[in-house]
Amino acid sequence: MLLAIALVMLMWFIVVMRDDKTWGLELPMPTWALDLAALSPLLVLIRFWSPETRRKSDTLEFDLRVISGLYFLMALLGAALGRYAQLWLGVAISAAVHAGIWYTNRRAPSHD
Repeated sequence: MLLAIALVMLMWFIVVMRDDKTWGLELPMPTWALDLAALSPLLVLIRFWSPETRRKSDTLEFDLRVISGLYFLMALLGAALGRYAQLWLGVAISAAVHAGIWYTNRRAPSHD
């Protein structure tokens, strides 16, 4: 998952630095790359659907929230401000990760 983040961020910064006229305000990557990258946290969540399994890792749930939040922000800015309609899929995928975490945690019995 960290590799996917690193590749997307690298693509983003390389293209931003290439075009100084836009000051980096346009989405500087192929839109399909961000949609594919947004799938990685969703696939991890599907693999570790049980909250008990996610709790065995110290940071897995936190990482999923942060990474999908980053993709959500990038996709939302690209879709809304950059007018890349393909990125609404990335927004939906990232929102699904947060909804899935909320749903599974809500259904799990509390171990306080």
